[in-house]
Amino acid sequence: MHKNLQKIVLLCGLIIFPSLGFGQIFDYFEEFDSQPKVFDATVKWQEFDLNLDETVFIDLKRDEIADTDGALSKNVDKVIRRELETSKISLKSAAPKRISKREVSLDAFSTYEFTCLGESNEKAKEFDFIPSYDENEVISAVKGRLERKVGERLLGSILGGTCLPVNINESNEEPHYSHIISLTKEKIAALSDDAAASSESEKRDVGHLLVKFSSKVERVGVDRTYEGMKYLNENFAVVQDIAEAEYALFLGVSAGNVLLSIYGDFGETELVAHVFLSEITFENIEIDPGEDFQVNIFKKDLLATTPLEIDLPEENIRAFNHPRSHSVKLSNSIYEIKNATYPNGARHYLEISYLEDTLMVGLEKAKMIEIPSPNLYKMILDETGVTSLKHSCVIQLNLRSPCSELKARGYSELSQEGLEQFYLDSDGKITNELSELTEKIFLVGSFSGIIDFSIENLRKEKMMFRTFCAENVYLVEQL
Repeated sequence: MHKNLQKIVLLCGLIIFPSLGFGQIFDYFEEFDSQPKVFDATVKWQEFDLNLDETVFIDLKRDEIADTDGALSKNVDKVIRRELETSKISLKSAAPKRISKREVSLDAFSTYEFTCLGESNEKAKEFDFIPSYDENEVISAVKGRLERKVGERLLGSILGGTCLPVNINESNEEPHYSHIISLTKEKIAALSDDAAASSESEKRDVGHLLVKFSSKVERVGVDRTYEGMKYLNENFAVVQDIAEAEYALFLGVSAGNVLLSIYGDFGETELVAHVFLSEITFENIEIDPGEDFQVNIFKKDLLATTPLEIDLPEENIRAFNHPRSHSVKLSNSIYEIKNATYPNGARHYLEISYLEDTLMVGLEKAKMIEIPSPNLYKMILDETGVTSLKHSCVIQLNLRSPCSELKARGYSELSQEGLEQFYLDSDGKITNELSELTEKIFLVGSFSGIIDFSIENLRKEKMMFRTFCAENVYLVEQL
């Protein structure tokens, strides 16, 4: 085999570079030494981008030149073909052609329309979207449609017509069309069991929860008090059977964080939602197939430059929405979560029994998790002025790239809440200013509710997401 390859190389040297003076090569093929050159080689460079990880190929194309003695051309071809057949090498495998990755990709958008359910169900021609992380930013619909760039989560409130504001947390991972609905106060009163209950609900601290679900869902429930629940079909008419329904409307839900339980042939899964005061919270539930996923958990210690592996019993690590099943330990620091089922676009939360307080870790696509060591944990609490988590929450953001802008707003059951922000730089100092050296961000709140974020890196890429703030919880968000 090697000898055959050597012959091919010698032949190619003869054909392509006859002027280099390889006398021994020509002696090897005496019968061709005095003949004219038969083939030319043209070298073509494929276009490439130095910023891309690509291999550059040279395409050697043989252009035939007129040969007065056709026998020589045929003889050379026969020799080459015989050697290639013997060595089992083809010209295609020797020089494969690849399509360049330099393709111009235009930004893709998703489209949202808004319908207000009242005396008549009509699509709103004018409505506004206000991001919950920045209420100074107002995005107006154009001709009854709101467009958002794919990858930018729709996180905020939609206001239009006489309907109640509707709060939405839409993942927007791929181009799609979505129909958002809300209801007028009169429509909600008509759906309530009696007018007295509806009148009473206006005096209390309540909102409403509207859940749109797929056919996989067989039952939904919430862990907070509510006044009534109605199933609605695709035409928004009340039906009795969930099999005929497309929506479940929970009326007069006590405002605040709500644990939404979802049941079906996939088992059970849970989602933390937030019911806003005098608003409708809209949750579009699509269930992802159950999957096994692995996480690699490290701890960061005081003054340590690199994280260290962590060794915990597998029962100390559980998926938050699957509390009855723990992880499977594969090796030191590597754990597998079995058959985890999540609503589409929801962050995955793990509960880790490791610190004195409850440690939660949120992740989406990240598989490497970094949590603070007990010593670093105590130092963070001291530096941020938190003496106890009994009446506070701490959110730690592990940045994957330098951050140029951070917007964050906290919401409790009744109102917006203030947040203290601290920044840990690569030199180990905790400061009050965001910089290119910032590796971790800490937010401290003294309420129970949610925090909505918008984070922009130096490449102008944005990430929006929602996390929760709960007493006695230290939460690490791995971005």
